[in-house]
Amino acid sequence: MKKSNHPQKQMDLVGNINNKKKRLGSQTKLRDFIKEDAPSVAAREVLPDEEVQFVLMSFRLDQDNLCDDTYRAACEMLCGETHKHRILLQPGVAENQTFTWFWPVGTEVITKQAREYGFSALFETQLSDGIRYHVYDRHGGIQPDSYPQVFAGSQEANAKKNQHLVQDLFNACQKDGSRILTVGGVKLGLLICGENNILYNKQSDGNRVSVRHHPGSDIFDDVRVVLNGSHTVMGNWGKLERRFEYLSRDKRFMFYTTNNTKSWWTTSLRVYYDGQRLADGKGVWKDDLYPIKMVEDPQDRFRALVVDVPYRDLS
Repeated sequence: MKKSNHPQKQMDLVGNINNKKKRLGSQTKLRDFIKEDAPSVAAREVLPDEEVQFVLMSFRLDQDNLCDDTYRAACEMLCGETHKHRILLQPGVAENQTFTWFWPVGTEVITKQAREYGFSALFETQLSDGIRYHVYDRHGGIQPDSYPQVFAGSQEANAKKNQHLVQDLFNACQKDGSRILTVGGVKLGLLICGENNILYNKQSDGNRVSVRHHPGSDIFDDVRVVLNGSHTVMGNWGKLERRFEYLSRDKRFMFYTTNNTKSWWTTSLRVYYDGQRLADGKGVWKDDLYPIKMVEDPQDRFRALVVDVPYRDLS
């Protein structure tokens, strides 16, 4: 994502790159910002044969009415039928050119819908200390850790002065690292927007993917699901396709979602598994391995991909 020209917004979005002690998963005071009722769903272990339903959401940014009603309408359409283990994966916060609104909607709206429909969620929100991803668990409510974006692009990741940021993110993507989250009972790896530039493409070798500054090493070896949540539609899909295929290696799921700034939806949602693309915002290409369906809003305000996976394939 292109960095904001607004100094404060830019710092909030990509993190203060001069702070060498920056934590990639830190305690947040999100509970202080919202009035949250305790979830009414009693916690219990997910059984191996039970299905986990992942809902990847994308919202259109060029609509005139970016309001809470859009999110509520999406939840009603996507979560109207009860599901024991539903996880909503949402795109990052987006802003208009005058920095007067953010999308998706505020935290209280999200948590209210999560309590009403009984889902867990991974979402980004704007607080006084910056923009961060947060976890809402249907059993435990808002979780204490939050996750800011570390860097935004390949030039930033390549800069010698920032190599410690790549190292920090690399460490966070290893076993028990801070970028391995538990959402709705499922372990999940998180990359935020341009952090996928922790990966490097060698163009002379068919855009072969390796970990930047760590050739021969891998990330997210210990999870079966990875999310790259973005703010606006990315470019250079020749490279991104190879990166997402890599992240879905060895029977992993790789999910990508962003806010849509285009007249089409193809590059707003992606589902990969075991090195191949199964679905995107245009349609479902392969559903013989796992049930996948695309849900379209009649008013074209949002679109979603819904993926059902037995828990035994996620653990």
